[in-house]
Amino acid sequence: MDALRVLESGERTNATLKASMLRLLANLAEYLETARLLIQPNLIDRISMMINNNENLITDSALRTIRLLSKHRVYMRVSVL
Repeated sequence: MDALRVLESGERTNATLKASMLRLLANLAEYLETARLLIQPNLIDRISMMINNNENLITDSALRTIRLLSKHRVYMRVSVL
C-alpha cells in the first residue's frame, strides 16, 4: 500500500499509522535527493489536508513534512482556488 492510499483511507486506517506514514515522508523530505520523490501533486494535497485533522499527532507530522519540503527549493506549481 502506498503512502497516498494510507492517507486517503479515512477512518479505516488508524491515526497512529497515518502519523507514522507522515513521519516517514518527513524523513524522506529532509534531503533534497529523496524529497524529489515526494513531489506528486496528489500526495502534497493529501498531506496538506492532514494539517486540518483532529488528531494532534497527525497534524504535527503533516506540518513537519510540509515544512521540510519547503526547506528545499523543489519547485512545483500550486494553484490557489
